Amino acid sequence: MAISSVNSEIGGNSSLPRKIGTSEWFLIDQARINKFADATEDWDPLHVDPQWCREHGPFQTTISFGFLTLSLLTRLTQQVVRDCSELNHDGPGYTLNYGLNHVRFVAPVPVDTRIRCHMTLIESQERKPGQMLQRFGIIIEIEDQQRPALTAEWLGLRVTDNAGGSRTAAAEQE
Repeated sequence: MAISSVNSEIGGNSSLPRKIGTSEWFLIDQARINKFADATEDWDPLHVDPQWCREHGPFQTTISFGFLTLSLLTRLTQQVVRDCSELNHDGPGYTLNYGLNHVRFVAPVPVDTRIRCHMTLIESQERKPGQMLQRFGIIIEIEDQQRPALTAEWLGLRVTDNAGGSRTAAAEQE
């Protein structure tokens, strides 16, 4: 397994880590928080009850679920990857979600606050022919706040038709 400097997978001899990009701002409003509460059946008043928060909550307002913020990584990073010509794979293959490392919920995201994602390619490693494991650094910034909402490492497994059969079979062998 050779660790590459982004080599043929994203074409170049750039050094790592390397900033990939930043998403647009994304609003976290109460309607989105409530939909997440309904989807997860978690109606904690810290997230869904503004009156309770004003009277009893540590932040005097509702806050996003940490897992809601985490679940938005797909939405936020899709834009970054789409806008990054080096990671915008037009050829055969697909990047599979391979998991997360070191997820930390650093600061709460108050309702009606905007967040955005900063994405960095930390490592790109060929696992076997047709499979490239990429490790991305993720920081979710909260507008006008010094501390981020979330930090994580996100793994993506790029599987191409060169993976020895179907992409699904290649991923299942892991």
